[in-house]
Amino acid sequence: MKLLVIFATLVVSINCLSQQLKESIMTKLEETGEKCMSKVGASDDDVAELIARKRPSRHEGMCMVHCFYEEFKIMDAEGNLSREESLKLLEPVKADDPDLYGKVIVIAKKCKEAVPKDSDLCLYATNLSECGVKESKAIGIEESFF
Repeated sequence: MKLLVIFATLVVSINCLSQQLKESIMTKLEETGEKCMSKVGASDDDVAELIARKRPSRHEGMCMVHCFYEEFKIMDAEGNLSREESLKLLEPVKADDPDLYGKVIVIAKKCKEAVPKDSDLCLYATNLSECGVKESKAIGIEESFF
C-alpha cells in the first residue's frame, strides 16, 4: 500500500497540472493500484519497479500495467484500445492544460500505431506504456501519464 501511494505521487507530479487535478488523479490511482495488486498478485517489488520507471521484470508487474489500462477503460478484455474512453479520461487534463492534452493525444496515437498488438495483454500494455514514456521524454514531458 505504501508503495502505491508513492507511485501515485510520482505519476501526478506533472508540474503543469493544477493541484486539484493532481489530487483527483492520485486518489483514483491509489484505489485502482490496491485493486490491481490484489487482482494480478503483484508484489511490493513489482510496484517498486514501476515507481522507478523500470520495465517490470515479472509478468505480475506487467499485469499491473494492463490492469490499470483495463480499470481506466483504456483497453478492453480483448486488448482493444478505446479512443472514446481514453478521451473521456483525459477531459480534465484538456480543461486544465490544453497544450499537454494535445501532446498526450499525439503520443497515444503514435504508440497505438507503433506497438504491435500481442496476445499477452500484460506484455502489450507494458509495451504501450514504455512507448508512451519514451515519446513523452522525446518531446520534453519529463513526467508521464504512460
